[in-house]
Amino acid sequence: MIDWFIASLVQIFFVTLGWILLKKARRSGLSNEASLAVYFVVLSLVLFVWQMIRGTFVIPSFSTLGFLFLAGILAAVSNLCIMYSFDTSPNQGLTLAVAASQSIIILIFGVFLLSAQVSLWGGTGVLLVIAGIFTIHHKSRSSRWSGLAFLAAFLSAGYWLLILLVNTRSSLSSDVLLLYASLPQILVFIFTRYMLLIKGNKKENTKKYFSSVLLIAGVVGAIANSASIFAATHAPNPGYATAVGSASILLTLCASSLLYKEKVTWKQLIGASIVVAGVIALKLA
Repeated sequence: MIDWFIASLVQIFFVTLGWILLKKARRSGLSNEASLAVYFVVLSLVLFVWQMIRGTFVIPSFSTLGFLFLAGILAAVSNLCIMYSFDTSPNQGLTLAVAASQSIIILIFGVFLLSAQVSLWGGTGVLLVIAGIFTIHHKSRSSRWSGLAFLAAFLSAGYWLLILLVNTRSSLSSDVLLLYASLPQILVFIFTRYMLLIKGNKKENTKKYFSSVLLIAGVVGAIANSASIFAATHAPNPGYATAVGSASILLTLCASSLLYKEKVTWKQLIGASIVVAGVIALKLA
């Protein structure tokens, strides 16, 4: 049986790869809404086929669907905030660093509402992660991108809280939770793109919707998001899992710098290293 920490490590790699691929799709001329819509369509298809093959596909109760639908709406707006933050942020890793502040919200929620445990190592690990995030963002030029990233953090925390609440009330697997939380996101992205087109935004070449980059990104996203939900629902405290996932910041900072020549400073690398130290402490929890 895979434990939550291994699932979080899988999440780190695939989340980084997924954001890099979405960035590439965005640079090819696709809008943020179209990129995310195709990404989640592919992701949902992969999950559906996987569940049909395993014979685990189920239709949740109406109330559960309602919670997952609301979670999907929050996640959709959060993902849009992150994508628009990428457009003006000096480096993708900076956006993800600010957005990772959701960990502390989820940690507190886990203690008071889910009776989750917090050990000395666990608390130290989360604090190190937050300290690393602060180091990365401290005195950096705050603008629209940082505001969007903070908004994404709060919305993402809300998404996780709803997912965790559903998990405590049902026996649904992580891939089933993800599938039903992904479907409303597709609707949100299609709707927002349609509204932007009505307002006169430049039309896109629809052939780009079927690019290999987005297809691969969707498959990668299915793995990354399933791993993240599995980790959050199996960790002693869900805040531990989201904090470990924050280690993707270091990979994203380096990858964005190498692939897209985005600026990265030594202070940001030190901050990302502190995040990794926090991850190691969480492993000891």
